[in-house]
Amino acid sequence: MTTLNKIALGGALTVASLFPGLSTTAHAAAPATSHARPASTERAAPAAWSVKWRAKISASYFNAHAHRWVSQPFIARGRLQGRFICWNNRDGGTMRLQIIRENGQILRDTGVQPCDWHWHSTASLRFQRAGIVRFRLEAGRPAHTTTVQARASR
Repeated sequence: MTTLNKIALGGALTVASLFPGLSTTAHAAAPATSHARPASTERAAPAAWSVKWRAKISASYFNAHAHRWVSQPFIARGRLQGRFICWNNRDGGTMRLQIIRENGQILRDTGVQPCDWHWHSTASLRFQRAGIVRFRLEAGRPAHTTTVQARASR
């Protein structure tokens, strides 16, 4: 009787009947392993920093306001970082970002940085309790359009 006849008649099929020269006792099948992650780790981890607000200040604003821009006061919780990017015409423009308290105390400062199409950041600052702060951006001469961001983390 052939294998097709056994299937058609509903007979029992075994490995030995399908492959007569194969020994079924020589090797045990290895357990299958799954490379899938558990469901709890499949969610994407939240980003370390999130942008709380951003502002774009034009060069004409800096020229009209003594090369200085001060943000509105805002409440900072957890970790805070300020950063800016400015563009130049290869004329040596510079910029400086400071995080200040309402009384004028400087909490963090980037120092004078060149306008070179790169992001420049302050060191991060941690608040145990909510604090009211402002960002102060000072442009060197000549002034350039600048984007400033407040970033926060837990």
